[in-house]
Amino acid sequence: MKAKLVFKGSEVRKLIDDSKQATERSIPYVGSRKNVPVGLLLVKDDGVYLISNAVTKQTPSESGLIAYATGYGPPSKLDDQDARATKSAGRLAAMILPRLSRSIHRPRN
Repeated sequence: MKAKLVFKGSEVRKLIDDSKQATERSIPYVGSRKNVPVGLLLVKDDGVYLISNAVTKQTPSESGLIAYATGYGPPSKLDDQDARATKSAGRLAAMILPRLSRSIHRPRN
């Protein structure tokens, strides 16, 4: 059975705009480069979420530029304590989602 991740369109649009406006973008596990295309990063650690691949001084949490998948949001403070106690470095996963204009599904009204 395939899982379907659902994100708020308005939040995803902000991330795409942030990536488009950036002068420098990053690729997971490679680092920042000047010729990296506009893209979003799909991340799984404390929840499942999208972030822009723009290189900035603020974290996504600080800037508010983060879109959690419905049902996979940030842990509550109590959950956060448990997550920190059991978290291992091998649980973090990220991948870039390039070619955004072709890959975003827009539901019909």
